[in-house]
Amino acid sequence: MVKKIAFLSARDEIQVIDRESKKVNIALGKEHNYSYADGDITFAWAPDSYWMTADFAPRSRLFVTNIGVFPSDGSQQPRDISLSGYNDTSPSWHTDGEAVLWASARYGQRDHGSWGREFDVMAAFLTQDSYDRFRFSKEEYALHKELEKKASKAEKQDDKGTEDKAEKLEIEWDNIEQRTARLTVHASDLGQAYLTKDTKALYYFARFEKGYDLWRHSIRDRKTELVAKLNARRASMTFSKDEKNIVILADGTLRQGKVGNKIALKPISTKPVMQLQAAKEREFMFDHSWRIIDDKFYRDDYHGIDWDQVGQSYRAKVASVGHGRDFANLFAEMTGELNASHIGSSYRPARKPTDDTTGRLGLFFNDVNPFMVEEVLAKGPFDKASSKVKPGVTLKAVNGVELSESQNLFKLLNHTAGQRVRFTFADVDGALFDEVIKPTNSRTVNNLLYDRWVLSREALVEELSGGQLGYVHVRGMNDPSFRAVYSRLLGKHFDKKAIVVDTRFNGGGWLHNDLAKLLSGEEYFTMHVRGRQYHGDPLDQWNKPSVLLINEGNYSDAHAFSYTYDQLDLGEMVGMPVPGTMTAVWWEMGISGDFRAGVPQVGIKNTKGEYLENNQTMPDHLVKNDPQSVEQGRDKQIEKAVEVLLKKVD
Repeated sequence: MVKKIAFLSARDEIQVIDRESKKVNIALGKEHNYSYADGDITFAWAPDSYWMTADFAPRSRLFVTNIGVFPSDGSQQPRDISLSGYNDTSPSWHTDGEAVLWASARYGQRDHGSWGREFDVMAAFLTQDSYDRFRFSKEEYALHKELEKKASKAEKQDDKGTEDKAEKLEIEWDNIEQRTARLTVHASDLGQAYLTKDTKALYYFARFEKGYDLWRHSIRDRKTELVAKLNARRASMTFSKDEKNIVILADGTLRQGKVGNKIALKPISTKPVMQLQAAKEREFMFDHSWRIIDDKFYRDDYHGIDWDQVGQSYRAKVASVGHGRDFANLFAEMTGELNASHIGSSYRPARKPTDDTTGRLGLFFNDVNPFMVEEVLAKGPFDKASSKVKPGVTLKAVNGVELSESQNLFKLLNHTAGQRVRFTFADVDGALFDEVIKPTNSRTVNNLLYDRWVLSREALVEELSGGQLGYVHVRGMNDPSFRAVYSRLLGKHFDKKAIVVDTRFNGGGWLHNDLAKLLSGEEYFTMHVRGRQYHGDPLDQWNKPSVLLINEGNYSDAHAFSYTYDQLDLGEMVGMPVPGTMTAVWWEMGISGDFRAGVPQVGIKNTKGEYLENNQTMPDHLVKNDPQSVEQGRDKQIEKAVEVLLKKVD
């Protein structure tokens, strides 16, 4: 019979309620944790129903969790059993109670720039005896089981009618680090893990290809093998008490199978029926997101407004809303009252195969003659050695349908992305020719247009500086962008005298510290081999002058980086003021699946104790790219950046 239930209170605090007395006690106080998104705090009971484990944030390291063990009655502070500076998360208790399992980033590879990491399954054995048994060889384990079986027969007595009750575990805290083992042999994009009662096998989800699959590692054979191919975006598993059967929930589908060398999973058929009450659903989503913002907005003064009164005022309008898009717009208007970044809502319906999707050609057409090609986009569908489509040719027909002033080209390109389409062109002499290509999608063309813009900015810096300066653009505050910057900075532009670092139109992420470290190198020795001199450390940092380009389009962490660059005095900044938008956000999808709302929940303060939010960062050189100069093909901000840098290197 379940006597006590543990639960999260106000997201951050683990509490326990006694079902008989109704008394509630705090097992792990909120000072030990912070929930960034619902479901990100994991906790578990020990089989003795006294001890508990949870991931928590000791030493005030907000986003670096460790594994704590603590009594459920809250009589002791949590003890850190992972003792790691790396991320440790998702603990669970082994079924015999003498080990705690968790996922650790200690041994795995991590992305180059702040984002993403690989995990291993770790286990801390809470007594020396349990650790000794775990380390048995196959032969030692077989002998131990035989002796255990004989002892069990000798001590067997009639316990019928008595209830099994696990004894309170006496944890041996000393030297627990020495009894911690890495169970997996390779780090991975890791999911849930389960260690069998006899500690012979570890089952876990890992993603190496498209999705998560079920793997098994035989502890004593040291053999890892794939046992069930799932290719799932999300997966969880439950074993039967005797561990002979397994149930897996993968991407919303239940499957079961018998545990063996390979696990053949069969679907568990379900026929759920839901009666949707759209108006009630919208009311629930409104109340939920309103409450989320009330609970998690980064300032408890809500920027000086009465959030409860505002919510009451807007809630009265929900009943008159009849569509998801209108509902999202209503909620966005309400959140606008807070005058904050990273807040609002949006309507995001799932795409359907029947939705309009225009195939893209990667061709620039003349303004006067709308079907005459002026430029072929590099790496676009027509950018091939075999193609005769060059500037000056004119598009005449699509799949035999002639183009005219009354014929909409884009209508003819609807649903053509990835499909073979015949295009008829006339060359400069009027001769017709056909080419069959597959139009691409908007995302691909947008990425190619971005590459085109970056190359043009790089060429401009090269021209204006006479080849002395390099140029990099930081597209987003993420790992792919960091790799692109690192590659060009320490590769193509390594021998340049200085670098223009462009962050204009960067929408944010989390990369400011990585970029700051990359640009703050200072060579402290050189290497020599028999009279030949080579560059010394740091070889992975830029140690020459730089200038930072910023503008009104910098957002979120792109604002944080402009502040960081200025605060660390890494160089001068050129451009326009960056709006104060540095907070950390949680975006949550509503239960309808098409409504998303966000809340800025972590504020950042500068060295003066001022929030960066609503506190813009000013450039050292205020330069605006006005429409007239842009139309002429100029980039006055780059021109100024080059001027500033040349003074430093000349």
